Amino acid sequence: MTGEQAVRCVEIIGPRMAVPIRYNDFSVFQSGLDDVKQAAEASTPETEFHYVSHGDEHRFRTTR
Repeated sequence: MTGEQAVRCVEIIGPRMAVPIRYNDFSVFQSGLDDVKQAAEASTPETEFHYVSHGDEHRFRTTR
């Protein structure tokens, strides 16, 4: 999957938030996090993208 394909999946599903976490773990990946970021900036989804580095944590907020 490329970064462009990943962002297209997000556009189709339409979540409020996306946190790409599997972007360079395997040799079959076609692009890295920079490609995801670039594709996300060029797209127009309502989704808020959050980026974390390997080993970092992301805490999700609940919306009630």
